[in-house]
Amino acid sequence: GIRDPLWSRGLGDVYKRQGMVLHRATLYDLTGIDTLMDWVCDGDAALVEMTRLMNREHEVKTVLARLHRFIENDLGGQIVQITQTRVMLLPPGCVGISGLEDEAFNNEAGWSGGV
Repeated sequence: GIRDPLWSRGLGDVYKRQGMVLHRATLYDLTGIDTLMDWVCDGDAALVEMTRLMNREHEVKTVLARLHRFIENDLGGQIVQITQTRVMLLPPGCVGISGLEDEAFNNEAGWSGGV
């Protein structure tokens, strides 16, 4: 299954009218994959926590393989690894950029100003 706080509170439809929705979800098992793929197919992004799957190596590999095949190969979207247990699923037209940890909005980057 999957849990998404936005949709469980009934707010998903409200935010969807405003444009792309960024879903935050916890993936518990393989049964939640279809929901993730539906969101990306609808043009939404998802930040997916997979901690509960990490001790089931075969299931993690299956999840990532199915998501990769559908999102990257079929749709032309992107999967970005955020941490060891989190991935960002991006629809076509959205691109994850590495190196943002050095950008100006990062307080630890040491950037001191100017436009």
